[in-house]
Amino acid sequence: GGHLLPAQQLACLLKNSADVSFAGYLLSQNPFFQKQNFFFQDVDSAKLQSPLSFLYRSAKGILQSIRLIQKLQPDAIVGFGSYHSFPVLAAAFLLRKKIILFEANCVLGKVNRLFLPCAHGLALQFPLQPACRFKNSQYVTYLPWIRDQRSYTKEEARRFYGFDASLPVCLVFGGSQGASFLNEAASSLLPRFQVSHCAGREESVSSVRRLYESQQI
Repeated sequence: GGHLLPAQQLACLLKNSADVSFAGYLLSQNPFFQKQNFFFQDVDSAKLQSPLSFLYRSAKGILQSIRLIQKLQPDAIVGFGSYHSFPVLAAAFLLRKKIILFEANCVLGKVNRLFLPCAHGLALQFPLQPACRFKNSQYVTYLPWIRDQRSYTKEEARRFYGFDASLPVCLVFGGSQGASFLNEAASSLLPRFQVSHCAGREESVSSVRRLYESQQI
């Protein structure tokens, strides 16, 4: 989600000025990708944990990406990180296409770090640690780039979620599609609060709800 959500926001921002296509590993099965809204193609890839699998599937994905790039002839390839994008960026490098990288964290991911020397630009949300001296880096507006412009009062928000106006409210959320530690621990730490909890995957929701109910939250 952390790679695909900003990628899709960029695609929406560019829809009136550019044709946008997506390529990456398992896009067709990713619950965070709006398949109905964009042209896309799955390309093979694999994590580095198994060297043989990584070499075979990455080579296959690079060939798939080369064919796609030769067909579409894009003016630029924008990489949002993760091994899902490795074959596409490798193909872009081999075909000498313009590469732009986006990094949402304060530490460059492995794929972005690998392709940074051949990138034309690097878009950042935060100062990098360790400091990066890449000359064509630029800070961009914090995510989300597409926002609901209306502002809401606390009273409106409490009514919408059915909260008691006399009790404090705590928002709980974790990275990486929800954090299992927070999902399990939060209910025992927050007995005085009303809670809005982003639990991650759908299968986590019912177990988290039971934990809060057991604490009468």
